[in-house]
Amino acid sequence: MCGVNECKFDLCEEQCVDLPFAYRCECRPPKVVDPKNPARCIMGDRCSSSNCSQFCIEKGNGKYECACGTAYLLESDGRGCKLRSKAVPPLLIAVASDVVRITSFRDSYQTLSINTTTGRAVAYNARTSSVYWIDDNETVGREFMNGTSI
Repeated sequence: MCGVNECKFDLCEEQCVDLPFAYRCECRPPKVVDPKNPARCIMGDRCSSSNCSQFCIEKGNGKYECACGTAYLLESDGRGCKLRSKAVPPLLIAVASDVVRITSFRDSYQTLSINTTTGRAVAYNARTSSVYWIDDNETVGREFMNGTSI
């Protein structure tokens, strides 16, 4: 209401901010305002703003921990992940009906024998050494780097 301090009615669980025509409830971190009941405070999802490069694990009481996949190590900053192996995955480029594999920027390239008319997107799975692609017909294909398709 205009000219009335609604905060004096103790409407918020933690903090009340009086506005010219209303009020707003706020919570002290790590709590956030409950979207279902704006007067209440609930524990916030710390992982949504964690800056973890791969995985975030909620530890309770507003704490979290960053984690990495099995092929990676957690960096000293506690957030970033780096490859355990020094091996560099190949760079794959879809050019018209060809997929080109570049293993190093100093090496020559190799055209893979992928049966596609026009490749739109390409992905590489380092764990299985396989290439996935999708073509203009929205067909998804897979081929291992050794040339087999199954």
